[in-house]
Amino acid sequence: FVAFGRVNGYTINPNQELIAIGVTNTIGSLFHAYPATGSFSRSALKSKSGVRTPLAGIFTSLVVIVALYGLTPAFYWIPNAGLSAVIIHAVADLVASPPQVYSYWRVSPLEFIIWLAAVLVTVFSSIENGIYMSISASLALLLIRIAHPRGYFVGKVTLRHASDSKESREVFVPLRKDGVTNPDIKVDLPAPGVIVYRFEESYLYPNCSLVNSAIVAYVKENMRRGIDFSTMRSFDRAWNDPGPRRGGAEAMQAANDEKPVLHAIVLDFTGVSHIDTTAVQALVDTRNEVQRWADHPVEFHFATILSPWIHRALVAAGFGIGTPPVDLPREIAPVVPYRGGRREKWLDEAAGPSTSPEDVEAHDATLPHLSGTAPIVETATPFFHFDLTSAVHAAEAGVERSGSFWRPDTPPMKVV
Repeated sequence: FVAFGRVNGYTINPNQELIAIGVTNTIGSLFHAYPATGSFSRSALKSKSGVRTPLAGIFTSLVVIVALYGLTPAFYWIPNAGLSAVIIHAVADLVASPPQVYSYWRVSPLEFIIWLAAVLVTVFSSIENGIYMSISASLALLLIRIAHPRGYFVGKVTLRHASDSKESREVFVPLRKDGVTNPDIKVDLPAPGVIVYRFEESYLYPNCSLVNSAIVAYVKENMRRGIDFSTMRSFDRAWNDPGPRRGGAEAMQAANDEKPVLHAIVLDFTGVSHIDTTAVQALVDTRNEVQRWADHPVEFHFATILSPWIHRALVAAGFGIGTPPVDLPREIAPVVPYRGGRREKWLDEAAGPSTSPEDVEAHDATLPHLSGTAPIVETATPFFHFDLTSAVHAAEAGVERSGSFWRPDTPPMKVV
């Protein structure tokens, strides 16, 4: 039915169809009636005959009643091949054409393989086996995609309009080649000591350990270890920490000193719509691991949290709250109460001419709190930010103001 709705330009409510069939069979069972089902061939034949409304079902039932009581002997002489030809002609328009099949391959090769396998199993085995196979394969593909998300460490690119080079804005793109952005574009790293990671899937039990491993491995590869290798004794290390080679502690420590000190990790939650308990615990473990490596507290900034339940879960785990070591930039927006469709005149006068009805961000911590503005996110969660740009600016501002974490001569980080 959905396919015919797509072909003929109307919308089908599948729930309504199922409820109607269920109620019909429930009531019909009280009168020894035949079970009612949805027939693909009958729908195709009606569509070819020019049927446009469900009222055709009444006429179909009348024809069936007349045929059962008066035309049964005549139907005996109709060959099955003739009936098959009518049905084949009716459903011919629903068969995918070669260009459409090729478009399936271009959209998703894996889903095309599942579709092709379902068609072959249906033709050479049975419809039930084809349905079971396609559902099982699609479910397995969905679980694989959830368990192996495409997360990225991102950097900054400054965009300018071709017509006006004075206007510019920052966007964040993956540090490694992703096949979407221009590979010749220069991607600038965040400030030394700041890591920005972007999620592309919900943060759940199947993928949380993979994300944890990726972030921790990146930190250990590119950030300075807080403990001096040359003074660490062998029995103070973990069993899986081999430490420096014999006689190589000084060289290893010298290479470690060239890396930046980890200050903040910014997590872009734009693609995260759900988070579960296991993932929150994995995020806590990630924080503990990187702080153990850095040997000092590390800030975790979160950008674009879309769900209040994600906000609640992160706060419950101790993220977002607390007092920053330095004053972070505040993000404010105008508060415009409306009454009778018009903005209050007194608010315009109090806010001053600089306030506009559009969202604004102020990156000056000394900006007074005007009566016509308010923080766009809660002040109780200074590490939650409205967008990725403000989150990165806040993390970098913390690096600059903390002083001890800023190393302008730090070499570029490696992308893993």
